[in-house]
This record gives sequence, structure tokens and C-alpha cells, in this order.
Amino acid sequence: MQQEQTFYIVKYNDTYGNGDETSIEALLKSEKDFKKWLKEHNKERKENGEQRELADEFDVIPVQLFN
Repeated sequence: MQQEQTFYIVKYNDTYGNGDETSIEALLKSEKDFKKWLKEHNKERKENGEQRELADEFDVIPVQLFN
């Protein structure tokens, strides 16, 4: 029997721009990991002198890995 596993794609949705700057940012093992990822992402942005990004600037999309 084939087994499916769900992962989560983090996609920048450019909600505050014109919508043409979307990008895939990360792949998570759990939807619960999003907050942790965002915290680390913003820590890195701060170190680079960039503004932090908000959760609503990202879509978390479930995908199934088929083995």
C-alpha cells in the first residue's frame, strides 16, 4: 500500500505589493512549524537590515508526498 505524507509549502504572496513578487520560501514538515520558521526568517531579515514580514504575507499550502 502506498503511503502519503503531508508537507507544507510556505509561499510569499506579495499581499502588500502588486502581486508579481510571489516566491516559494520554505518547505515545512508540519503546519505548526510556520510560526517558528517566521520567527527565524525575520531574525535573518533583521540581521540584514530588512523589515520584518507578517504572517499574512505568506500562504501555507499543504502538499502530499507520494511514495
